[in-house]
Parts: sequence; structure tokens; C-alpha cells
Amino acid sequence: MGINSQSGSSIGFILVLFILLVIVIQCFPSNRGDIVNPQDEGEIGVLYTQGFDIVNNTDFIFNWGNYSGTAVNPTPSRTLNRNGGTQHFELTTPYFGADVSSTQAYSSRDSVLALRFTLGAGISLFGARYSSITSAASFYPVNFVVSPTRLIINNV
Repeated sequence: MGINSQSGSSIGFILVLFILLVIVIQCFPSNRGDIVNPQDEGEIGVLYTQGFDIVNNTDFIFNWGNYSGTAVNPTPSRTLNRNGGTQHFELTTPYFGADVSSTQAYSSRDSVLALRFTLGAGISLFGARYSSITSAASFYPVNFVVSPTRLIINNV
């Protein structure tokens, strides 16, 4: 008895669906209770890194102090210099459907909380990437120009 073409194509279709299911499952982290970078463990996974730039066009110097949420450090230094000083942050989202955020806080000569803003990034379940900078506030008289990946601080 041979396999007729109708049942042969059904078996092939089921095999293709099974292979796709295995690939999709490998893109999500295992249930270990903690978020592990899949690349550190040698596992297959999807990571998304979003960069953010902060530009200080004011007369004030801001010193990065701490963060809440996801740990990220500014580069190239902890000091956001005045008159065109820049810093860069990177946020990594470990898998589809995950959102990460990190609130950055700065001090200055005159204030413990001189500047604060929140960075956010993620990947939707459908694979669309998104990013945001929200809750920008300052002790000083400044204004903010905000885009999804760039925060410019200007004198008033």
C-alpha cells in the first residue's frame, strides 16, 4: 500500500508546522524565573538593542547619579557636559513582547535631583520595535526636545 498524494501532502504540511513551532519556541526564554541573556548561555534567542542619545545644550553640568529599572550606564562618561555635551545609553529587550525601561537621575552642583528622564524600548508580539523617552524633568529652567531615541536639553 502506498501513501496517496492527499495524505502525503497532509503529513508534509504537519511536518512544516512542527518545524516552525520549534523555531518559534526557541526564540523565547525558558521559565527559570530570571531574565538571562540567551547569548551568555549559548541558547538561541532574539535580542533587540535600542540606542538613546542625550544632548545638553544648556549652561549646566549634570552628573549621572543612579537609575531605577533596567541597569544601563551612560557612555562615554558619567558627566553630561554643558554646551553640546552628549551621552549615549543602550537598552536591551530580551524577547518579543517584553518591555524594558530605565529611569536615569542626575545631580548637579545646586541640586541632588537636577535632571530625570525615563528610557523605554521593546518588541511587540508581532515583531514591531518601539522606543520612547518620557517623564523628562529638571530642577533648572530648561526645555526639552524629545524624539523616541533622542533627548535635547536647551536653555529657556
